[in-house]
This record gives sequence, C-alpha cells and structure tokens, in this order.
Amino acid sequence: MNLTSKRLLQFFAGCVGVCALSASAAPYYYVNDTFDETDVIFYAPGASGPVTPASSGMAIDHYKATLNTSAIIVAPTNWAAAAGDASKLTNVTVSFSTSVGARPLEGGTRVNVLNLETEGQTLTRNLASAVNFEGSPVYVDTMIKFTPSEDTPTISTGVKAAVFVNASSNLVVYHGAAPGGSPINTAITVPATINPDNWYRLTIMLGKFSAYTGFKVYINGTEITSNDGYTETGAQPGPWFFNADPDATLNSVAFQGTGMIDELVVTDQANGIYTPASVLLTLSFDSTITVLDGATPVLTGGTVAVGNTIHISTADWYELVSVVGADVTYSDSARLGVGNYIQTSSGTLAAGAATAVTITSAQFSGPMPGYGFDGRKVSTWAMHYGKTQQNMVDNASLWVDEYLLNVAPDSGNTELKITDIVIDPVLETATITVAGATTSVNFTQLNGALVVYTAATLAGGFTEAPALDFTVNPASGSAQVVVKYAAGSFIKAVVK
Repeated sequence: MNLTSKRLLQFFAGCVGVCALSASAAPYYYVNDTFDETDVIFYAPGASGPVTPASSGMAIDHYKATLNTSAIIVAPTNWAAAAGDASKLTNVTVSFSTSVGARPLEGGTRVNVLNLETEGQTLTRNLASAVNFEGSPVYVDTMIKFTPSEDTPTISTGVKAAVFVNASSNLVVYHGAAPGGSPINTAITVPATINPDNWYRLTIMLGKFSAYTGFKVYINGTEITSNDGYTETGAQPGPWFFNADPDATLNSVAFQGTGMIDELVVTDQANGIYTPASVLLTLSFDSTITVLDGATPVLTGGTVAVGNTIHISTADWYELVSVVGADVTYSDSARLGVGNYIQTSSGTLAAGAATAVTITSAQFSGPMPGYGFDGRKVSTWAMHYGKTQQNMVDNASLWVDEYLLNVAPDSGNTELKITDIVIDPVLETATITVAGATTSVNFTQLNGALVVYTAATLAGGFTEAPALDFTVNPASGSAQVVVKYAAGSFIKAVVK
C-alpha cells in the first residue's frame, strides 16, 4: 500500500519459528490497531512514566511500544521506526463511505489515523512471532488512502507481496512471476483507477493454492483478477498471485512513503470479504460448443459458479438452441432457439442449488437471413465440401450455382442445357429433357428446384410453366419435365 517515491505495503516473512493457525469461531487478531485506543496506557521506549493514550500527534514508535494487558490487543508488539521517521497518529475524523462495504473492524467513526511520513525509511509493524499461512490463510487487512507513486519502488528481498499505486493511478501488485522466478509488478486495470481522495479497504489473503504459496488482493471486498494471476487449478487469468518469496511465514507488515492508514489488522479471518459458498453448476455440451467461464475454458462435465459470466460459441454451421437445467435461468435465453442463427452468447446462470445445465446446439435450419436459402441444405453442402462460413461469405456469388446443383464448389459443373424437346400437339404438351454439364449432377438431389419457363414472344417475357410430370434418369444425368406448351413458344429451364 505505499504511497510516494517508495509507496508500498510490504509483507516480510521471518524465518524464526512457526505459529500454526487453529480454526476459531471468532477472528484471532495477531495485529489489531485502530489508533484510537483510550482504555490502555502506552509507554514510550525507555520512558519512566506513561504516555497519554492514543492521541493525535503521538509518534508511531510510541504507539503500542508497551501496553497494559487488554483483551482487544492479542499480540502487543512494537512499531519499529527508523531514525527520522515522522509517521504519527493524526486526528482526522473518518466516516468511511458505504462504497467500501464492510471494514476490517466493527465500530463507529474513527478519530485517529496513522499519517505515514517515513522519509525514505521503512516503518515496520512486527508480529509477536512468525505466523504460518500454508495450512490456513492469514489476512492483512486495512483502510488506506493511496498516494500515486511517481516511480517504481525497489522492494526488499524476502518480501512476500507488495502493492502500490503508480503515476497512472493504477493499483500495482508486486508478486512472483512463477515458482522460483524473478518477481514482477502487474498493473491492475480493474478497478481502473485509484482516487487519492478516497479511502479504500485493502485486504491481502496469504495462503496456498495448488501446490504453491500465494496471495489474493481485495479492494473494498472485491477480489482482484489479473491476466498474470492464476485460478486454483493453475489456469489464467485468475485471482491468485505467486508469492515473491516462497517461504510460508509472515512476521511483519512494512510501509514506506506517505499516505494514511487505519484499522490495520492481521487475522485468521477477514471480516466481510467472505461470500456464501458458491452454487456450482455442472455443464454438459457436445463438441460443437465452446464455453468460457470469464476467460477460462470449461470442459463438458466442468462446473461454473452461479452468477459468473459465461461465454458460449458454436462451431461453423451450428446455432445455439438452449441453456437449460432444473430451476435454472440463463440471462441470454431469449435470443436462442432453432432458426435464430445465434452462434455466440454471453450471460449469467442463476439457480438456487447445484444442478446440471445442458447447452444444446443444432445444425442450421430454416431460411437463412439475407440469403433465402434453406439453412440445413447450405450447411450440409458446405460441411460436406469442407467450407467455412467465412468461405461462403467470400464466395457466395461464385458458388451459388454449385450449391443449387449440389456439386463441388469450383468444379465448373454448373452448365445446364436442354438436350431434347418432344411436342405432343394433341395434348399441347412439351417433354423437355434437361442435362447438366456432367453426369455428376443428380436431379434427385438438387438443393434448388428445376423450373421450366415459357414465353409466347421474347419481348413478352417468360412465365413459369407448372410441371405436369417430372422424371429423372440418373444414369444419363438428365431429367424430363412435361409442361403445357403452345405452338411457337420459347422454352428455358433453370435451377433456382
């Protein structure tokens, strides 16, 4: 949490002793500093008499230097300030806005805060003994007013994690890039910027994910996710950062720079950042569907938490039909359905209990918007010849005849010719034989329809002549169509 040229909150892990955590109904506080204590007497180091209780102007190295037994302070230890450090308690009445959500400590309006002025030194709040966070998480939790930093701080060896605000007002997290790798700084874009005029609740949870020690960052109770972070299973992006130092103990919290903090606690439970256990939904879908949970791929049989945003997409020539489950609602369901041609969907799932959710797709069917062709025929023809939707968009005008005749694209087999006309003057009919350029044209499997037109004069235009009979000769690749015919009429045949 740092706050000028060396503005950061550093988490040092000492290597002397290990304090294993045990579960408890109420939070256990290793540090609990409100800077407002009035029911205990503080003594300055080396002083023969008491210093007044926590009050404005008290130097930070006098605060809790020594104190009488008090139930609210579990680990009485020193604030260690270097020579020249001007950090002190300051009387700033703070009523934290509701936007920060729950605070680290319950209570009303705070009177004093810690005003940091470390003068380039490091100010350290020591724990009574090192705390191990490998078996159970430990939380460093505080209220803070950040001051953007004009440069990137140099962070000491042994620091588990650090945060500061850069010149662009982005929160920056210092963490390990990978187990054993060199630490890096990652600027967080959500929240997009930090306002130096506002108080924020900053919570760091140190613990273990997968086989590694790491930490999560919360701003106002909201978990931060980063492209440099990981999920519990090691996928990216995610909320877990590798610790910059892999040792799994914490013995102090250190500050450099300027700014204000209040309600600093180190505890085994963080107040108010917990949410109810997620309701997990098991997704089922076939190979034509791809699902992302945020940016993380989900396999069929995988789970997503209720309320997460999922992104669904289909393979070429398939549309999304439904997202359904017992007592499950999907926020984008209204757009889905057969014939809607929806291939991408983003939405949230809601359900009161864990259950199965089935996502279905179907091959295109029905009239295709903008084309008028039958979606099932177009998609079947295109998939048979290995053509993508984009291929079809790029070559629609070139391939339309091949599609209608149901022959291979770019095959050149698109010519139709009338090979014979037999007139019956008594019945006033004409039997017209139509053939394709090759016998590959199968008139029983056309995607279009063979239509005969007649015209008394070319100037008068052609009109469709309904077929009285239609016979196909597959061996010769031809078809005979019988239509009413008037002597002297012109005839043409098309597939459309």
